[in-house]
Amino acid sequence: NKLYHYPKLDGNKIKTVNDIIGDKNQSIWIATDSGLFRYAHDQFSAFTENDGLKNNIISDLHLDFEGNLWLSTTRGGLIKLSEGKFFSLSQQEGLSHTTVNTVLADRDGRYWIGTDTGLDIYDNGKFISGKIRDRLKGIRIRHIIQDRNGLIWIATYSKQGTISYRTTDERISTYSKKEGLISNRCRFLHEDPDGAIWIGTADGLNTLKDGKIRTFSTQNGLNDNFIMAINDDAQGNIWVGTNGGGVSRFSNGTFQTYLEKDGLPSNLVFSIFKDSSDLLWLTTNNGICFFRNKRFHSIGKGDGLQVNSVFQIIEDHQQQFWMSTEIGIIKSLRKALINFSKKQRKTIKITCYTREDGLPAAPTPISWGMRN
Repeated sequence: NKLYHYPKLDGNKIKTVNDIIGDKNQSIWIATDSGLFRYAHDQFSAFTENDGLKNNIISDLHLDFEGNLWLSTTRGGLIKLSEGKFFSLSQQEGLSHTTVNTVLADRDGRYWIGTDTGLDIYDNGKFISGKIRDRLKGIRIRHIIQDRNGLIWIATYSKQGTISYRTTDERISTYSKKEGLISNRCRFLHEDPDGAIWIGTADGLNTLKDGKIRTFSTQNGLNDNFIMAINDDAQGNIWVGTNGGGVSRFSNGTFQTYLEKDGLPSNLVFSIFKDSSDLLWLTTNNGICFFRNKRFHSIGKGDGLQVNSVFQIIEDHQQQFWMSTEIGIIKSLRKALINFSKKQRKTIKITCYTREDGLPAAPTPISWGMRN
């Protein structure tokens, strides 16, 4: 039974309110001379010219039977605001930080979300607490995987290095420089076909198996110590992508490095992806490529990819590639990309998703996605 006054909404000073309407999701929409505002989950969020709105002066609001919100503006005409194609989790829903570095969907349907300030666990529509979350509070998390035995592995940029967590009894094991890692700045994790855990750091590479740690660096074959990505091919060889040192293949105990002079589109490799046919794809700041018949086949912006920097590839059950890029998320059929590289197609059909489709922001090189 109190009256609250809001002179500012989401940091924006408000002088005139022209219309207010509520939707089926229990959000309150407010039309003002300073933009459109939504009140949901006890917080205000703004939609202004800075977010792509044609005009900030909104005179009238209308909801149609499909749930679309129509905005009448003074100088921007009539605008329709539709529900986005993406579902987002933000700090409004309980996420601990806006920078998300990694996501894992475990075998029990929980989502493990690594951020710059700790770990979030999302289960059955809500964030949950726990021993492991308390342990990692305030710590930057770079990557999370689950191994064949169900252990959760978490790579951190902290004195804790990489830790393993057993969900059944909450047992935590730590692997850091104290235990033999080359660095505590752990960036990437990968389980190979033999069950060994590969730990890529900013200062070299480690393997962990049966409690024994092995170290690799430029002193014994790596071309660069800053590890960006790790994966294995159909033959069981390990591929290691680096920040400027190209990609190295580990086979029979030795590394072989591939650089731009060997056909790689760039020496900066963001990720290494193995598709449903066991073909290896590399993403770089100069397009993508796949490795077949002992050579790289590249596809870049000049070939119709629309972008230079591709950060990651995910393949869905229809063999479509979803690629996080500098402009948004782009989608294309795997077969179409391969046929284009064989010159069996003259163009590549690309679908691009941006903020206009509901993305909260464009991906960055540290963005991470996965298929659940």
